[in-house]
Amino acid sequence: MAVIKTECDAATKAAFKALADREDATEAQLLRRLVEQALVASGGAPMPRRAAPPVVGRKLDVRLPEDDLAQVRALAVAEGITAPWWVRALVRRRLDRAVVPFNPEELRAIHHAIAQLGPLGRNLNQLVRRAHTGEPVTLAAEPVATLQAAVVDLREQVLSLAERASGRYDSD
Repeated sequence: MAVIKTECDAATKAAFKALADREDATEAQLLRRLVEQALVASGGAPMPRRAAPPVVGRKLDVRLPEDDLAQVRALAVAEGITAPWWVRALVRRRLDRAVVPFNPEELRAIHHAIAQLGPLGRNLNQLVRRAHTGEPVTLAAEPVATLQAAVVDLREQVLSLAERASGRYDSD
């Protein structure tokens, strides 16, 4: 890809960066847009559209005392995640982003629970379909009670997991 390069004074550069920030774009994205608009306005052919790059967050460097950093790392390791991910989850939770910060072990448990519900749903669909077609459906009380208890237990486990994860970063 060809490059267009120019120089400007610091005030112009700062104003251009501020404009890019207001437009929620990088300086390169904004410059491409402006060049395209100028070419179209002058009667030139529009530039071919490129796929928009993924939106990435801005970087924030934070300095912590060594003992605080050690505690953050220990908490992150205990949850099976990296320290930067832990800090990001903490910030997003405090900003009310409604992010439930599951760690990898908790996500595996949720995926396992969902996998267990699949066959149950298929079996229930078959029973209901048979009942709707008039086929006789007989269910023994004991297996149905066992199944009901297993579903209730699974529900309680998932709710407990979600409650534990959602309160993980609350300081109250």
